[in-house]
Amino acid sequence: MNRTNFRLTSPLLALLLTAGLLLGQVAGAFGQDASAGIRQAMTPEEFRAAGLEKLSPDELSRLDAWLQGDREKAAQKATKREKLQLIVSRVDGVITSITPRQIIRLEDGSTWKVAKTDFQFHGRADHPAAAAYKSFFGWKMRIANVAEIYVVPVHRP
Repeated sequence: MNRTNFRLTSPLLALLLTAGLLLGQVAGAFGQDASAGIRQAMTPEEFRAAGLEKLSPDELSRLDAWLQGDREKAAQKATKREKLQLIVSRVDGVITSITPRQIIRLEDGSTWKVAKTDFQFHGRADHPAAAAYKSFFGWKMRIANVAEIYVVPVHRP
């Protein structure tokens, strides 16, 4: 019985070890690209065509430092943009209905207009939690115990 279990787990173990090694190499390659200098990022032909072989080692290191700072700024902007794709707050007031083109104000100061004209809700919700997020098809808002609806941002602080 132990021999049968060993036969079944041996290929699985080999597969897992291989996948782990490959993932480690891929992660190392991505990490290396982010901090690599311009000489490593370009082919020798591209490096010569750009005229960079004329630069002194000090000038190349300054260019590499500038590029690294530029990459960090771009990464920070991308992270900031990703963070802005989700807004979590509460509805500012009581909701008794949701009708087409209605404006919904959240406690964070943002206002949203209901986009779908065929959606309607009638009920009561006192300051329900709400989350607006950007989907592939546009902004959606999920209001607790009410619904998920398509919305258009009117004002975002």
